[in-house]
Amino acid sequence: MSHITLTIRNGDTQELSLPLRAEEYLKRPAPYFLAYGTAEVSFDTPDEALNQALSGNMPQEANIKELSLLAYILGKKDDEWLAQLQEKLPENPDSIAELLESAYSAHDWNNLMERYTRKMNQDVDTQRMTGGQLFDAVMARARENGDLVRFDAINEYVLAEDCEKGKLCSYEFDLLPAIDFGGSEGIYIDCSLQGEFDESGRKSLHIGTIKTLDTDLAACKVMGELCGALMYHESKFVNDNLYLFDSNASIERMLTKPLTLEQTSSDAPEITCQQM
Repeated sequence: MSHITLTIRNGDTQELSLPLRAEEYLKRPAPYFLAYGTAEVSFDTPDEALNQALSGNMPQEANIKELSLLAYILGKKDDEWLAQLQEKLPENPDSIAELLESAYSAHDWNNLMERYTRKMNQDVDTQRMTGGQLFDAVMARARENGDLVRFDAINEYVLAEDCEKGKLCSYEFDLLPAIDFGGSEGIYIDCSLQGEFDESGRKSLHIGTIKTLDTDLAACKVMGELCGALMYHESKFVNDNLYLFDSNASIERMLTKPLTLEQTSSDAPEITCQQM
């Protein structure tokens, strides 16, 4: 598989697969490396001469989405196409589009990029969470940390909201766990997000409900303590996975930020510039 190695000023590196996978580049620390790193790209096609020629003759700058599309195209082509591309690679191209000018016109390249952008957006969407999924993740984190032990002794049910299918695509929200007595029995915690959590314009989203049948002072204290634990774990989870909740526009800026490309060693074969 082709890959890109990102290096920041202190020498630390981060490797990402090409074509890109959202589950890799949306996780820390990859976004930091994409913002501040230089890049070296290695290609893995069946044509070793092409791999070396590409790695040693990249433009000085390119964004990660262009590099990912290039790797995607290379992975779909047969040996004959790859050999023809190697023969006609331009020297010192200014862009990835120019690198592939023998195979794609500027118009065709732009169309490919538009389709690939939609594909990448779909990939991002599969990684995003609904409100109910965030609720489940917060509960799982609280349980792993041992914060549900007292509640488990009086637990009636824990229900994530499963009717709301919209994905969260903004992190400018807070979890509000509201505790109250039920209309006829027990104590409830209704969990909702308050703020900007998607592009709908809504400011509140119910994500889950927790209930106990107990109503005494001890139960009130347990449920109140649980509210604080959930508020803490939601904040930690979202901040640890911040780019999972980032907007499409912000992710697009990250993917289209120019990267300085380091050329590989000079043992690449000499590139010919024959015309078709």
